[in-house]
Amino acid sequence: MTSIPEQLISYAVRAPSGHNTQPWQFSVEQDTIRIYPDLSRRLCVVDPEDHALFISLGCALENLVVAAAQQGLVVSIDYFPSDELEECLRVRLLEGAREGEDDAGETRGRSGPTGKGDPQFLPTAALHCPGE
Repeated sequence: MTSIPEQLISYAVRAPSGHNTQPWQFSVEQDTIRIYPDLSRRLCVVDPEDHALFISLGCALENLVVAAAQQGLVVSIDYFPSDELEECLRVRLLEGAREGEDDAGETRGRSGPTGKGDPQFLPTAALHCPGE
């Protein structure tokens, strides 16, 4: 049987990455998942400053966060914490939704343009450019 962190990682690795290099490595320790940049998959010519590599890590992280929410978990993320031996994204898995959020992680009490809590849609006429 696959553990929940392993299930979440199976979704994270499906994330898009620059030139499909999949420049990440994962480790699991109890309720913590770490995502490490895999610098052996760098694209030195087309991505000399590793921008696409780190964007790819963010995509993997987002997939993991969405998958965790589907499992009813909330995550706490530390971006490149200084107390780690290697650069990584540290994701701690927590039970249940945070206060003020519904099951999908959406914040309650959003307001629309009127500021009254219920979204109000603009009339179609307001969407046309002047002079049309």
